[in-house]
Amino acid sequence: DADGVDQDCDGVDGPDTGDEGTGDEGTGDDGTGDDGTGDDGTGDDGGTPGVVVDPPESVKVAVANGRGEPGLGSSRAEALTTVGYVAVPVNAASFDNELSRVYYTAGYEDEAKQVADVLGGGASVLDAAPADPLALVAESSREQVADFHIFVVLGSDQVLG
Repeated sequence: DADGVDQDCDGVDGPDTGDEGTGDEGTGDDGTGDDGTGDDGTGDDGGTPGVVVDPPESVKVAVANGRGEPGLGSSRAEALTTVGYVAVPVNAASFDNELSRVYYTAGYEDEAKQVADVLGGGASVLDAAPADPLALVAESSREQVADFHIFVVLGSDQVLG
């Protein structure tokens, strides 16, 4: 149509030519879902690897009072639940922990970094969890946190609160 109006919504001004196309329309789309960018969906663009971090509500954090201060584990667990983490206060295996630490199980290092940030710590407090991370918490709490991903131990250095 000479008036410049796309009458049949095919992206071309003028009358309908009857060619509705195949959906390819010259884009190189071969119908495989591969957009031709070389992106294989893994987040690896050949440069810096992408970091995939689980949303807070899917990360379970045990907050262990490692210095025996009443209410300490609860207050720090609350700081984490406020931003969406599943956090449970427990007692540490002992109350004589000097250093505050954020221990993470396999695959949760990036999430542990975020937990440390929320609690006011940094990368210096991070450490891979021991082979038996439940050994970090009091025996009476082990069943409650058996499937948790991150274990925060609050020490006398007060780095994490």
